[in-house]
Amino acid sequence: MKHWNRAWRALLAAGLALALLCAPASAEASEKGVLRVVTGMEPPDDYVAEDYIYDEPEYEPGDGPSMPWSIGTDVLGNEDFNREQVRSIRFLDSLDGAPADAWDVSAGGDGSVLAWMEGDGSELRIAADGGVIANPNSAGLFAFYTSLEEVDFAGCFDTSRVEDMSSMFESCSMLEEVDLSDFDTSNVRYMATMFSDCTSLREVDLSGFDTRQLRDMSYMFAFDESLEELDLSSFETPELYTMMCAFFYCSNLQSVNLKHFDTSNLATLDQVFEGCPEGMSVVVGEKFVMK
Repeated sequence: MKHWNRAWRALLAAGLALALLCAPASAEASEKGVLRVVTGMEPPDDYVAEDYIYDEPEYEPGDGPSMPWSIGTDVLGNEDFNREQVRSIRFLDSLDGAPADAWDVSAGGDGSVLAWMEGDGSELRIAADGGVIANPNSAGLFAFYTSLEEVDFAGCFDTSRVEDMSSMFESCSMLEEVDLSDFDTSNVRYMATMFSDCTSLREVDLSGFDTRQLRDMSYMFAFDESLEELDLSSFETPELYTMMCAFFYCSNLQSVNLKHFDTSNLATLDQVFEGCPEGMSVVVGEKFVMK
C-alpha cells in the first residue's frame, strides 16, 4: 500500500507539472498587444446580431442604418482628438520611437499598445512590439473617420481573433481604396455595415477573406456609390443568415462576383441589389438560391 501511495503521489506530481507546462499563459499575458474595444461600441449584453435585421428600410442614400449602439467622436479614447481630423492611419510593429504624449490603447491597460499623432495631427500611429492584435470586438474600429484617405496595416495587424467587424469602416467617406487581402477573417461572424457609406470607395481587395463563419453581411456595402466592380468570389458562406441590402444603392456597381455564395440558410434575398443599376452583371453559383 505504501508503494502504491508513493507511486500515486509521483504520478499526481508528474501530471501537475505537465499541466503547468501545457497551461495557457495568464489572462494578463495573453492580453499584451491587443487593441482595446472602440469607445462607445460595446454592444448591449443581450445583443444578438439577428435581432437587428432592418425590414423595409426607408433610408435615403447617405443616411445608412446605424448600429444599435452609439459611437463617440474621440480617437481611440483620446478626446483631445476628433476622428474627422485623421487623414491616415499606420500600424507599426515596435514601440521604439513612441513619443511622450502617446496614449495607452491596449485592452489590458498595460501600455503594450500605444497610439499617437504625427505631422499636423492628422496622422494616427498605432504600435505594439511584434505588431498589434485586433480585439475580438473590432466593430466600428475605423468608423466615422470621415477624412481618412489611407490605412497602412504594413503586415502589423493580426485579425485572427476578430469575431465582429461590423461598421469597421462605416462612413469613411474619403477612403478610395483599401487592401484587406491579408486579413485573417476565419472567426468573423458579423460584417454588417462594414463599408456602408464609404461613398468614395472605388477599390477594395477582400480576396483573402475566409467567410465560412460569417452570419451577417446586411448593408455591408450600402450607399457605396463609387464602386463599379466587386469581386467576392473568394467568399464561401455556409453559415450566412442575412445579406439584406448588402449592396443597397451601390448606384454605379456594374459587376459583382458571388460565385461561391451559399444562400440556403437565408430567410430572404429582398433588397440585396435595391438601387443598383439595371443590367448589372451578377455571377452566382449553384448554391445561390433565390427566395
